[in-house]
Amino acid sequence: MKNNMKRAFIGILAASLAAASLTGCALLDKLHSLPGNDSTSQSAASSSGQPEQSAYSIDIPAEGWNQASPGMWAAQEDSKILTNVRIWVVSFEGQTAAEAEKTLSADDYWKEGDVLQREQDSIISKAVLHESGGDAWGVFYSYPTAEAEKWDTQMSEIAGTFQLSSR
Repeated sequence: MKNNMKRAFIGILAASLAAASLTGCALLDKLHSLPGNDSTSQSAASSSGQPEQSAYSIDIPAEGWNQASPGMWAAQEDSKILTNVRIWVVSFEGQTAAEAEKTLSADDYWKEGDVLQREQDSIISKAVLHESGGDAWGVFYSYPTAEAEKWDTQMSEIAGTFQLSSR
């Protein structure tokens, strides 16, 4: 159990560090879309340390979002990357959704309906957990507290497109 908690915290920390590393990056990978499409389905196969049979898909709008790293996207406005508005996916390998929820509770997340959330340093972070084959996955998104009205609905809708699949 300790190893699973460590992995979950490392995953959350890695996502936070990846987001922080966006600051100062002048060039990020652009999402490609077909003409006429207003969203792009992003699929990700498992990476090192994640179950090989697991994969997911999530629909990220083609406009206004840039892939910052595998499994993480940052919002963009007027060619500026918003490092404090992001959405990312984390695998809680070896943990059920209930165990992942306990892990997040230890990191100051509380549950409101089906969403786990926390507010820290004027940033709201939310997570929705999914489970498949005994492994939990979390779709996280965050934005400035002062901009909740602007971002919450859109990011909640994007998170709602997340689907797990088997390979």
